[in-house]
Amino acid sequence: MPIGLVSTSYALARHDEVATLCRGALKSAGLNVEELRYEIGLSELGEWMNLRIYFPDRDAITDRYGRKLGLRLECFNSVDGSSRLVVLFGWLRFVCSNGLVIGETKVEIRERHGQSLDLSEISDRIRSTMTAVNADRERMKNWQEQPVAIGDVADWVNKHLSARWGKKAAARVYHICDAGKDVELTEPFAKGEATEKPVKFLDPVPGQPVKAQTKYDVVQAMSFVASRRNNAEERTEWQASISLLADALQACKTRPRIAAIDERAPTLF
Repeated sequence: MPIGLVSTSYALARHDEVATLCRGALKSAGLNVEELRYEIGLSELGEWMNLRIYFPDRDAITDRYGRKLGLRLECFNSVDGSSRLVVLFGWLRFVCSNGLVIGETKVEIRERHGQSLDLSEISDRIRSTMTAVNADRERMKNWQEQPVAIGDVADWVNKHLSARWGKKAAARVYHICDAGKDVELTEPFAKGEATEKPVKFLDPVPGQPVKAQTKYDVVQAMSFVASRRNNAEERTEWQASISLLADALQACKTRPRIAAIDERAPTLF
């Protein structure tokens, strides 16, 4: 069954070939590929693929709440020219399925399928990017040690996040930070800043504190919203923009310390 039309200059990147290159690159980087967990998603006719390779628990990060963030490689590919070939590393927070694509662990083969598409770059870029994983760990550790005030978060949401993601998404992030709950805009076209939009509160966000205390909490709120975008390419673009957006949020200098976690207090699941 035909699934699309492509030009004579089109270079086919087969799903199995791309997947084999990803697995081979991880093996050549010193990983035991038998320890990895694999998932694959295909569109109905198989023209689009999303491959996910999960690293062992020993490569995971445990945050200050005791939640794990696992490292994974994701690959998006189409054989009908409908989308670019994208390969990237990211972190998955298991408690809420939040995804982060942070800084140096992002690997992309952005060229659309054509005569210039060089699949050998997949292996080279994956191997070189593996060395940047430790930088990601350090960045997330630093985020957890940078306190924020909700007033500063509100200013950042209205000035920076709204400009990049739009007021609807920005409003959701703000209220997740301010109340630990997702929201739905009741009057999407109401005037005012993102933080001023009329909203209806929804369920608590899993793993999110009632009030964001650190930059890491704000990052997780962004990740929750980004990870629920329906379009796969848009979702990864939003996840990849989180780190730069977080850089624009200044840590609070007047707050003396981050409040200790009370293990007896109820948690949001």
